[in-house]
Amino acid sequence: MALRVRLTPRAILDLTEIRAYLVARSPTGADRVRREINRTIRTLSEYPGIGHESHIGGVRVITTRRYPYLVYHRFSRQNLTILHIRHGSRAPPTSKDL
Repeated sequence: MALRVRLTPRAILDLTEIRAYLVARSPTGADRVRREINRTIRTLSEYPGIGHESHIGGVRVITTRRYPYLVYHRFSRQNLTILHIRHGSRAPPTSKDL
Protein backbone atom coordinates (compact mmCIF):
# COMPACT_ATOMS: atom_id res chain seq x y z
CA MET A 1 0.00 0.00 0.00
CA ALA A 2 1.35 3.42 -0.95
CA LEU A 3 2.23 5.94 1.71
CA ARG A 4 0.25 9.15 2.02
CA VAL A 5 2.24 11.96 0.35
CA ARG A 6 2.64 15.39 1.91
CA LEU A 7 4.57 18.22 0.30
CA THR A 8 6.01 20.86 2.59
CA PRO A 9 5.50 24.53 1.70
CA ARG A 10 9.15 24.53 0.60
CA ALA A 11 8.58 21.65 -1.83
CA ILE A 12 5.48 23.35 -3.26
CA LEU A 13 7.51 26.53 -3.77
CA ASP A 14 10.26 24.48 -5.44
CA LEU A 15 7.77 23.00 -7.92
CA THR A 16 6.40 26.47 -8.68
CA GLU A 17 9.88 27.90 -9.26
CA ILE A 18 11.02 24.97 -11.39
CA ARG A 19 7.97 25.32 -13.58
CA ALA A 20 8.33 29.09 -13.92
CA TYR A 21 11.96 28.73 -14.94
CA LEU A 22 11.30 25.99 -17.48
CA VAL A 23 8.03 27.22 -18.98
CA ALA A 24 9.76 30.39 -20.24
CA ARG A 25 12.17 28.17 -22.16
CA SER A 26 9.94 25.29 -23.16
CA PRO A 27 6.34 24.79 -21.98
CA THR A 28 6.40 21.20 -23.21
CA GLY A 29 9.69 20.56 -21.44
CA ALA A 30 8.28 22.05 -18.24
CA ASP A 31 5.35 19.62 -18.41
CA ARG A 32 7.69 16.68 -18.97
CA VAL A 33 9.86 17.59 -16.01
CA ARG A 34 6.81 18.01 -13.77
CA ARG A 35 5.43 14.62 -14.84
CA GLU A 36 8.79 12.99 -14.11
CA ILE A 37 9.01 14.58 -10.67
CA ASN A 38 5.44 13.43 -9.94
CA ARG A 39 6.29 9.92 -11.16
CA THR A 40 9.31 9.83 -8.84
CA ILE A 41 7.16 10.91 -5.90
CA ARG A 42 4.53 8.25 -6.71
CA THR A 43 7.24 5.59 -6.91
CA LEU A 44 8.67 6.75 -3.57
CA SER A 45 5.22 6.47 -1.99
CA GLU A 46 5.11 2.82 -3.06
CA TYR A 47 8.78 1.98 -2.41
CA PRO A 48 10.06 4.53 0.12
CA GLY A 49 13.34 2.72 0.72
CA ILE A 50 14.65 3.19 -2.83
CA GLY A 51 16.23 6.55 -2.08
CA HIS A 52 19.46 6.85 -0.14
CA GLU A 53 20.59 8.79 2.91
CA SER A 54 21.57 12.36 2.16
CA HIS A 55 24.27 14.35 3.94
CA ILE A 56 21.53 15.70 6.25
CA GLY A 57 20.63 13.32 9.06
CA GLY A 58 17.24 11.66 8.70
CA VAL A 59 16.72 12.99 5.18
CA ARG A 60 16.78 10.76 2.13
CA VAL A 61 17.24 11.74 -1.51
CA ILE A 62 16.46 10.26 -4.89
CA THR A 63 17.20 11.51 -8.40
CA THR A 64 14.46 11.57 -11.02
CA ARG A 65 15.11 9.13 -13.85
CA ARG A 66 15.14 11.38 -16.89
CA TYR A 67 16.09 14.76 -15.48
CA PRO A 68 18.68 15.76 -12.87
CA TYR A 69 16.27 16.79 -10.12
CA LEU A 70 16.78 15.60 -6.57
CA VAL A 71 13.81 14.90 -4.32
CA TYR A 72 14.67 15.22 -0.63
CA HIS A 73 12.24 13.37 1.62
CA ARG A 74 11.47 11.57 4.86
CA PHE A 75 9.11 8.71 5.44
CA SER A 76 7.40 6.92 8.26
CA ARG A 77 5.08 3.90 8.35
CA GLN A 78 2.20 5.84 6.82
CA ASN A 79 3.56 9.10 5.40
CA LEU A 80 6.03 10.30 2.81
CA THR A 81 7.03 13.94 3.30
CA ILE A 82 8.62 15.71 0.36
CA LEU A 83 10.92 18.34 1.84
CA HIS A 84 12.73 19.91 -1.10
CA ILE A 85 13.19 19.47 -4.86
CA ARG A 86 16.38 20.79 -6.34
CA HIS A 87 18.33 20.61 -9.61
CA GLY A 88 21.36 18.37 -9.22
CA SER A 89 23.78 21.01 -10.53
CA ARG A 90 23.08 23.24 -7.55
CA ALA A 91 25.07 23.05 -4.35
CA PRO A 92 23.65 20.54 -1.85
CA PRO A 93 21.06 22.04 0.49
CA THR A 94 21.74 22.70 4.14
CA SER A 95 19.32 21.73 6.87
CA LYS A 96 18.11 25.38 6.82
CA ASP A 97 17.04 24.92 3.18
CA LEU A 98 14.62 22.22 4.22
